Amino acid sequence: MIYAPNSAADRQLLNHSRALVRRAMALLRKSDHLVRAQRLRDELEEEQRKTGRRPDAAADPDQSRCAKASQAVTAIHRATAA
Repeated sequence: MIYAPNSAADRQLLNHSRALVRRAMALLRKSDHLVRAQRLRDELEEEQRKTGRRPDAAADPDQSRCAKASQAVTAIHRATAA
């Protein structure tokens, strides 16, 4: 397909693109609390993998920092879904 300049169509496309970017940025700003909790959980899991530590199966899962972070992520998802 050969491009033929069309200033009206180009202007409309540019405006639509800017609107999409504004909406996407607003969504990102509103989802920061979810991303932060997930990032914390991922960092804790990575730390456990690097140190070779595994939570004891018989231990209370609430004692694990990773379990607490996962519970926090779940609670946030439930609160925002309601």
